[in-house]
Amino acid sequence: MKKFKRLFCIVCMLVLSLAACGKQDTDDGVKKFYNSMNDTTEAVGESTQSGLKAAAEENGKSVKKSSDILIVSDINSANETIRVYNYSTGVQYQYYYGLTTGFFDKYGNHMSVSDIHQGDVVDISGADSDGKAKRIQKSDKVWTNDAVTNFSVDKNKSVLEIGNSSYRLGERTMIFSGSDVVDTDSLTAQDKLAVVGIDKDIVSISVTTGHGTLQLSNTSLFEGSFLQLGDRIFAEITKDMSLDVPEGCYTLAVANNGWGGSTDIEIKRGETTKVNLNDLKGEGPKKSSILFEVDVQGAKIYVDGSEIDYTSPVEITYGKHTLKVTADGRFT
Repeated sequence: MKKFKRLFCIVCMLVLSLAACGKQDTDDGVKKFYNSMNDTTEAVGESTQSGLKAAAEENGKSVKKSSDILIVSDINSANETIRVYNYSTGVQYQYYYGLTTGFFDKYGNHMSVSDIHQGDVVDISGADSDGKAKRIQKSDKVWTNDAVTNFSVDKNKSVLEIGNSSYRLGERTMIFSGSDVVDTDSLTAQDKLAVVGIDKDIVSISVTTGHGTLQLSNTSLFEGSFLQLGDRIFAEITKDMSLDVPEGCYTLAVANNGWGGSTDIEIKRGETTKVNLNDLKGEGPKKSSILFEVDVQGAKIYVDGSEIDYTSPVEITYGKHTLKVTADGRFT
């Protein structure tokens, strides 16, 4: 079946995400996967989406096992993608998630995608009809220390000393600093580290020195909707939530039920930036004008379950909405 060739939206405070089907290789060496709607049985497996078996075979490696360790190397909440590095095989994969994806801590408690960070080890399982992961859970196979300050590195022995304990650094240990993968030479005594390991082996190290905290208050009007921070961080708003954010300047935007606004904020290293969402609700209800461009004849667009006339801009209230596009002979 053919897929929609293009859907272009001009939006104000409304994020829409469309997924194609099938598997494609990328020029950055990362395997990107959607679950085929025709092979969901094989796709689910124990802890991954479809395509992983094929990709592993293509790379001459064994099929992923449930005991494999998947290290989060990047999360792009604007594109709703999560990249993971397979500690067992050295191969990277990119998965897609969405509103139907459940996020859980290692005890099985619900959490937000914003609670997953670089260096975390996760299990990814299942896929919905659009090929997006059904469940992403922090692994219970590893230990984590999020506040390591008393450490030293012995490069000759490939050892990380934490306090009075020694841990092995392997060839596949991932070390993250901001958006970069670095080596042990980049670590300094002034850094604060988040360390993940299995027994005496270090799986990942994340430098968290350059991070601060965003603390929200009076969130009730926006809970269940989403915030946008810059162009990469999107997170569902929960009661009085806080986020660990890399230091820097951002535009924070919120919207729900016709209310919303934006403001510029600065996240400072080791400090908490507080934002009262009452200051951002503004006058409501507000609407955005959205122009849809579809190059498939006879296509129909539904917003919140109702068909719309997209021959001219459509007014939609600020906040979270559902979008569906259909056409004969095409995937919805």
